[in-house]
Order: sequence, then structure tokens, then C-alpha cells
Amino acid sequence: MNKEVYYKSSLDMIEDGVIAVDSDKNIQVYNRRAQEIFGISAKVGPEHPAGQIARGDIVVLADNKLGADDGNLEPEDLSVLGMPVYYVNKEDALIVVGKYKDNKAPCYYKIASGGKMEQPLMLNCKMEQISLRITIDDISNKITIYVNDKLYEMKYVNDIGHLVIIDGNTGAVKFYQNHGYTARDEDAKKIIKGKNFLAKGPNSPKPVIIGQHFSNIHPDNEVTYYLDAVLKGQAQEIRGKELSLNGIWVRSSTFPIYNENSGKIRGAAIILRDISEIKRLEKQVLNRDFKYPAFNRIIGSSLAIMEPIRMAQRVSKSNSTVLLLGESGTGKGLFARAIHDNSRRVDKPFITVNMAAIPGNLIESELFGYEEGAFTGARKGGKAGKFSLAHEGTIFLDEIGDMDYYLQAKILNVLQDNCFYPVGSSRSIKVDVRVIAATNKDLKKEVQEGRFREELYYRLNVVAIHLPTLSHRKEDIRELVEQMMPKIQKKVGREKLTISPEVYEDFYSYHWPGNIRELENVLERAVNIAEGNVINRSALPAYIRKNNSSNYLKGDIRTLKEYVQYAEKEAIIRALEATNYNKTAAIKYLGIGRTAFYKKVGEYNIMLSN
Repeated sequence: MNKEVYYKSSLDMIEDGVIAVDSDKNIQVYNRRAQEIFGISAKVGPEHPAGQIARGDIVVLADNKLGADDGNLEPEDLSVLGMPVYYVNKEDALIVVGKYKDNKAPCYYKIASGGKMEQPLMLNCKMEQISLRITIDDISNKITIYVNDKLYEMKYVNDIGHLVIIDGNTGAVKFYQNHGYTARDEDAKKIIKGKNFLAKGPNSPKPVIIGQHFSNIHPDNEVTYYLDAVLKGQAQEIRGKELSLNGIWVRSSTFPIYNENSGKIRGAAIILRDISEIKRLEKQVLNRDFKYPAFNRIIGSSLAIMEPIRMAQRVSKSNSTVLLLGESGTGKGLFARAIHDNSRRVDKPFITVNMAAIPGNLIESELFGYEEGAFTGARKGGKAGKFSLAHEGTIFLDEIGDMDYYLQAKILNVLQDNCFYPVGSSRSIKVDVRVIAATNKDLKKEVQEGRFREELYYRLNVVAIHLPTLSHRKEDIRELVEQMMPKIQKKVGREKLTISPEVYEDFYSYHWPGNIRELENVLERAVNIAEGNVINRSALPAYIRKNNSSNYLKGDIRTLKEYVQYAEKEAIIRALEATNYNKTAAIKYLGIGRTAFYKKVGEYNIMLSN
């Protein structure tokens, strides 16, 4: 066995994907596992020859999110299957069976609006005596298509489109979708538009990879970005980046290859580990145990956000008062609404009152209503207050920490006795109302300083749920961005924008003092000013582009107290991160006492677990 064959055989036995390129990004090594991960070498599974879709072919499309990881399919693209496209929107989950460009043939379809599937989406039908059974199961994360009891299965983690084409003349399967189809340039949209597809199966020809430019096999993505950074010497090495590529989750590491004599970079190596199964199991656990439909609007699957979601789900079925604690922009309103929608009061009113937005002289009448003639300008017949409107439902008292001290006593009475007196009335009104309160203030500190009633604090603090800052759940940023972008693009009037990898790098580095609200504002700004179809770093505000958390201290002039508070919070967070959230080690690292540590943690609402 010569050295080259021995070398290739050794690489093909490795369980990780290995890709190596020269300094010009021409591929020199692409082992068996890398080809399997990206579906480039489709030598296993059912066989079909190369070909092209034709009029009269039976097309089966199962897509758990139309427009995502399917070539950006548009509803109108489905008209060639006989689909009435006005029934379907982008982001819907969809199963459709139709004959290609045959207006006289029937079309069968099932839709889950917005991709929300409380149970598997299923369609059984017959087309030209061919039995078809299709299921999208968002719990097991699988799309299955049975053609006369022969299975074509696609597993997924986030979004995927699964396509099977049956020859209209012979009834044989002509094409089926395969993982890594973007590398094969065979996404659903291109195939439906008539692009030629490659052969699959044990006897299919081997694609030419060695010598190809990296971008010919992999279009621009985060792997390309990290590869460029290493080749240009901008990064010594990049390890353990978790990426979703072509529907496959991988853990990617990129290393430079040096010339032994000159010491200059002569190329780079990429090591890829397929972690799709880990991610799939992780998502299944989260979906099965923690996610209820009412909480689907809360985006994220990090441990930091799942803990408050779990607690909110558990308490939602009771009538207990809930106190939501967290900085501005962390989603307290979303949590309050989800708790109500998952409660037995879901069909009753949900009334929101922002305590900080109502002038002090009006808030009592807003909350409790008033009798006719109670004060100058009072409406004839009086007016019902928010508590009356919320009868048998839920009232959400946002920013309750800003409430007037006098009115706090009246709220306390409602919580204790379930009744109150409207302004100008001697007649009490009894109500059945569940109270959810929220604040970005440290209420314990407010009690100590005499600005908040101690009895009310304990009445509200029955179940306290702490919401994490965005800086404590940065792994959710990509999911949040993907959820926000369609709405923002529609608002601004721009479509088909993609976000470059360096933008995500800046997002992960920034500390987000405005939390999710700030992220949404930054995205809207970027969508407005981006040139072309790609949002690059140039579309971001300068303070984010600099990738430096100390920018806070270089921005607007702030008080000395604010500088000190920011520095203390950053020091505690960094100490926790440096010690892998070992509290004893972090305290020692900071050089402060245990009591002082926990006092600061409470004051700055810092999460004590990663």
C-alpha cells in the first residue's frame, strides 16, 4: 500500500469530518465522514439516477417551516403542484401532494399555521394508485414519507424541507431529498424550478471534490468565515463553534497549517463533529417536558431561559400571585401573557396596566374606577376600573415598583380581601382576579429604604420568577434573530436579507444592556440601512461593531454611581464565568465576603448558574 492510499484510508476511518485546504482555499483533503455529514457522497440508501422533474410527476413536499432550509420556498412556488397558494404563508408547516404542472390533477395538503404543531401533522392519500403516508413530527423531529410502504425519512433539529418526486409514467421514485443537499446544490426550490439533480445510491458516480474551490462545495457560511480568519492570520485557531449547516448541527474547529521551513501559513484544516443527534435529543427533552403551546412565543432553549419557563408553566395552573423580576427588555410581558394563556382563566380577560406610564393623580381611578360625580370632570355614570374589567381573569401590573406608596395599601387590600372601593364610593366591589406583577427594581431594597410596603412585598412575592438578561443567554441570540427578522423585514418593506457571520460574532461579544428590546432595535436599524441582500458589520451601530464591552464606559456621560455599578456587575459576571459558576471560587477570586457577594448578586439580578 503506497503512502497516499494509506494516508487516505487512515483519514476515512476517523469518525470526525476532516477537510483541508491550501492557501487559495482549494480542497486537498475531504474524508469519508465529512462527505457523509454533508451528503456529498450519497452512496447509501435508495438508488435513483440523475435527472430532472417533468410535467406529470407526482411531487410530495413536507416542510416544517416554509422558506427555511428549503431554498427559501415561497408560497407561489407551490402553484406548480396545484396548491391554492392563498391558503399558505411563509413559516407555515406544510404537507402537499400534487402533480407537477398538471392543472387537472387533484392536490392534497395539510397546513399548520406558523409552524405550530401541538400534535404531528399527517396526510394520507392515494395518487395514481400510489399510497402515500406523510408525517411531520415536531416531537421526535422527523419527517417521514412512505411511498407504497417504502420509507424516505429526514431527521432535523430546527428547520428542514423534505422532497420526494415520483415518476408520473413509471411510478418509481425519481428523486428524494438528502441531508447536505445545499452542498449538492439540490434544495427543494431549485429542484421544483427544474434544476438537474445528481444520482444517489451505491452505484452513483463519485463527485469531484479534491481540487475544487471551497466555495464551490460550501457557499458562504460561518465555516467559510472562520476559515478565512485563520488563513489570513486574524485568528490563531478557532475551536468548538456549534453551527447549523444544511440542517445538520456540527461542532467545528479550524486550525492553520504552517510551512515547516518558512513558518508561513500554507493552508488550514477543519475538523467537524456531527452533533445533530445530541441537539435533537436535547430539543425533544425540552419540547416534551417544558414547552406548552402558550409558551411558544418565548423564544430560546438555553438553560438560563428554560428554568424560568419551567417555573412559569408549573405555576400557571394555580391562582397564586406571581412576581416577575428582570431588567427592562427581558420579556416580562410575554411571560405574564403566557401564564394567563396556560391557566384556567384563558377565556377570561387579560388586563395590562403599566404603573409607570399613568400619571399619579389618575392611577387610582384607572385601577379601581370611580362613581359619577367623584371629582370634577368625572364621566356621567362613572367608570369601571381595571380590576373590575379583569374580573375572573388576570391583571398584569407592570412596573409595580414605581407605584405610589399610598396606592400600595389599596392593592394590598385587594390581594387580602378580594375587594376594593371605587373612587367616591362607599360601596365595595368584590372581584375574582389573579394578579401578576413585574418590576425591574430590587423590591427588597425598596422596602428597606421605605419606598415599598413590606406587607405588599410579601403578598406579591408568593412565586418570584427571575428572568435572565440577554447577556446570560447569548446562545439564544441566533434563534431570537431568526424569529424577529421576518416581522422586521415586513415592517421595513425589505425581503430576502441574510446576516453575515461576523455580525453574529459581534452580537455574541456585545453585553446588551437593553436586552431583547435592544437586539430588536439594532436589527431594525440594520435592515433599514443594509446595502444589498446581506447585513454586514457596517450596518451595525459603532458601539456594537467594536466588540468591546467596555464601550459602555466610553459612551454617554454617566454618574459615578452608574460607573461603579456597571464595573461591579461586570466583575462578578466575569468571576463566575472564569470559575465555571463555582460560587466559592468566584468569591475568593473577587476578594469579597460571602454576604457582600450575595448582596451584590441580588442587587444586580445576576444569575448564579450557566
